[in-house]
Amino acid sequence: MTIIPNRKKWSEYFAEFNERNKLRPTWLQILNSNRAYSESRDLPLLGVSLEEKGTDAPCLQISLGDNHLGSRHLTHTVNGLKSLTIQLGLDGREESVEFIDKGGTASLLVFRHRSKMAAHAHA
Repeated sequence: MTIIPNRKKWSEYFAEFNERNKLRPTWLQILNSNRAYSESRDLPLLGVSLEEKGTDAPCLQISLGDNHLGSRHLTHTVNGLKSLTIQLGLDGREESVEFIDKGGTASLLVFRHRSKMAAHAHA
């Protein structure tokens, strides 16, 4: 199922989103008019925050990584967030979220299933 949340509800949505999805393994892809690439793979979600004020508002930050000392971390920023589209799985949780910025670049956050990750590792 596809959901496109009302702009006025984004902050509320992300608070609930963080509770449902914290530490789920992710795959972050960036797609623009020139190319598509993976920015990270298999890092757990630490959280998503939305800043509603400032010149680049709304500004979204996606934080990925482990809480362990010396672990990999990544913070991806989407300035001028224009839209978001959510794909829900059968369990009612997000399978992916697409964030589109003011320039048309898409940041696609995909949640990876541990069983698929394990099967891929052994293939």
